[in-house]
Amino acid sequence: MLRTWFEIPLWQRVITALILGVLTGWAWGPEAESIKWIGDFFIKSIKMLVVPLIFFSLVSGVAAIGDLRKLGAVGGRAILLFVVTGQISVWLGLALGTGAVNLGLFPSREALGTPEVATPEPNETTPVDMILSIVPDSPVQVMADVAVLPLIVFSLLLGIGILMAKEDGLPVQKVFDSGAIIMQKVTMIVMELTPFGVFALMAWVSGTLGVDALKALSWLVLLNYTCLLYTSPSPRD
Repeated sequence: MLRTWFEIPLWQRVITALILGVLTGWAWGPEAESIKWIGDFFIKSIKMLVVPLIFFSLVSGVAAIGDLRKLGAVGGRAILLFVVTGQISVWLGLALGTGAVNLGLFPSREALGTPEVATPEPNETTPVDMILSIVPDSPVQVMADVAVLPLIVFSLLLGIGILMAKEDGLPVQKVFDSGAIIMQKVTMIVMELTPFGVFALMAWVSGTLGVDALKALSWLVLLNYTCLLYTSPSPRD
């Protein structure tokens, strides 16, 4: 029985869990909230992976380049690609999202029965503050706070340091190479929880918020994939 479960492709298990979750929530009603903790457990498991996966993968990847000059060329192209695709994604997302709202594809909070969210205070962060924020005061604190941007900066610097150390840095490089592989395996383990998390969360949404919320969620997923199609590189790239 267990072997049969793992022989089914993960995406098929997730789709099946999604459909069953919607039907279960529809039949169970608001009581479906009692299994929401399973979905919360899955989400917390995903968040648990963020810091070690970024840390080990980035350090290992930078150290594997082997040449600082090659790293500069690759890094420059990566930054340019990030800026360009980021701008395209932002404006495309704003355009599609605004259009969807104007067309009435997303129900109002009153229709869903959800409370109003207070308007956040204006962000008064200056460009200098933004630059200073990417330099971590403490790498350990950055990891504890899951501050991704300072973590990326520290990981890149550590990888560059390993490159500059050359032969003396090889033992440390091997540690990070092994750590990256181990984190990939841990990620695969956590991904096996996806069907259960999706089932619980969809049952909770369907049972507590109803069909209107599912329609809005469906439109959101469709818009998301539409943006991905536009921003993904072509096979020739």
